[in-house]
Amino acid sequence: MIKKIFLIILFLSLLYTKGNSQWIQQSPYPTGNTLSSSAILDENTFIAVGGYGTIIKTTNAGINWSLLSIGAGETFYSVHFINSNTGWAAGDYRKLYKTTNKGINWLPQSLPTFTNEQRSVFFINENTGWIGGTSLIKTTNGGNNWLSINIFPAWLITSIYFADENSGWACSFNGKIIKTTNGGTNWVQNELNNNTAALHAIKFTNINTGWATGD
Repeated sequence: MIKKIFLIILFLSLLYTKGNSQWIQQSPYPTGNTLSSSAILDENTFIAVGGYGTIIKTTNAGINWSLLSIGAGETFYSVHFINSNTGWAAGDYRKLYKTTNKGINWLPQSLPTFTNEQRSVFFINENTGWIGGTSLIKTTNGGNNWLSINIFPAWLITSIYFADENSGWACSFNGKIIKTTNGGTNWVQNELNNNTAALHAIKFTNINTGWATGD
């Protein structure tokens, strides 16, 4: 009986320890700037972006961080990598930067003059990608040129996710979700039972199952 009680206590203790040790707080440099988005390049290399043009990088799973700041006063809201080398960071004031060497160097890319605040960038491959914010735009040549597909001009698009080149979703600050099945040419709005809370992120595991989170 004592042995049985001991095993139960041991099991509960291990369960508690496992359930409360999944996350370890990181203290990246610079600690004073808000971080808005992160990307995983491989099991040891992560990049995070945020306020005041901040881009930080770790190559040892978060033990140490280096500052790769390339902006001025703008906020980077989103960073997305399609592989361990190539990624984009997007933010305020029509700012978009691209790297092809794991974030070591970043080159600016031009955005249309009607854009302003870029809240989400998502690429499905090296050529095809989308940016959402005060407008919704698409590129088919790696970000060199952009086509407006903004059919909801009053919305602030906060997050974009594409499962493939045709199937994609976006959510907005006014609590809406839209879906495309033809690469962004046409969009339909999903009903959310009169949801009015802001949505900030949307992700899918396949073309059927996904989640949207927000206020």
